[in-house]
Amino acid sequence: MVDNQLRDNDPPAAKEAYQKLLDAGYSMREAKEKIGAVALTEIYDVMKEKQSYDEKRYTNALAEMVQQSIDFEDTHKIITEWDDWDELVQRGYEVQNQQDEKQMISCWWDAWALFQQIMETAERKMSISEVMESQDYEYPVEAWLQDMEMELGNAGEYEKRMEFCNKVLEMFDWTYDDGNGFRCAVGEELYEAGKIEEAIEEEI
Repeated sequence: MVDNQLRDNDPPAAKEAYQKLLDAGYSMREAKEKIGAVALTEIYDVMKEKQSYDEKRYTNALAEMVQQSIDFEDTHKIITEWDDWDELVQRGYEVQNQQDEKQMISCWWDAWALFQQIMETAERKMSISEVMESQDYEYPVEAWLQDMEMELGNAGEYEKRMEFCNKVLEMFDWTYDDGNGFRCAVGEELYEAGKIEEAIEEEI
């Protein structure tokens, strides 16, 4: 049934829905199954109510299904990314306990790249507290950011430390949270680089 609708482009809404589902990341089989479920519901309603087929109603039902599917896929992707981030963070802590500093930094730098991708999906700039609250405090965001800053310094990764801290200060809303630890870290690196005036300004 769905194959016929897609082949004949009748109704056009079926092919449009199919393409949108593919663009959202669903497989061809999944997209056809979703369209088929909507079509079967329409057929059932027509037979039950003994009404004529209503293309507008079917089109609206397809549009609603597509939007719900896209919303679910977006949410699922974000949740999965948080879990992937947490796995990298925890792996870093594990190798830290094994005193493998190089592997820890590698894990956490990958986690940092993924963390930035996640934060780019936020509708507005949030505080660290708000980010943690939005995830029901499931993930150790604040503690990890602080540990990341400290361990980059301990590992002698001074350029990465400054890059990291500057990005953290730019990324979050600091109206109520305290970002002085990251500001001081930037100031320390500027001081070590001989940029005394910039270091003083950063720490004021």
